[in-house]
Amino acid sequence: KTQLAATIDVLWTNLKKHFTYEEQHLTASLGEILSRAIIIEHEEIGREIQRVRQIINETNFEGLTQADVLARKDSLQQAIGKISQMIEEHARDEEVLVKLVKKATKG
Repeated sequence: KTQLAATIDVLWTNLKKHFTYEEQHLTASLGEILSRAIIIEHEEIGREIQRVRQIINETNFEGLTQADVLARKDSLQQAIGKISQMIEEHARDEEVLVKLVKKATKG
């Protein structure tokens, strides 16, 4: 449990650095609406990470039945899978936007 929590904390620390950089540098090229969309995605990912942290902190496997342990494990796996999917989708969106900005500024 503590190793998973530490891994999630490192992931969140690195994502926050990345999000801060994007919000300071990328959003100026995107305009108000697209910048807001990027920030909304950052917030959604942050909320999901907080939800996973809460699940980890509230999970005590001692004294649980095997069925309860499996249910908690399944819940964590689903939440972590959702975070991975959100990050991958966000990265693809940003890649498209950066490509379009580069194309627009070259022409």
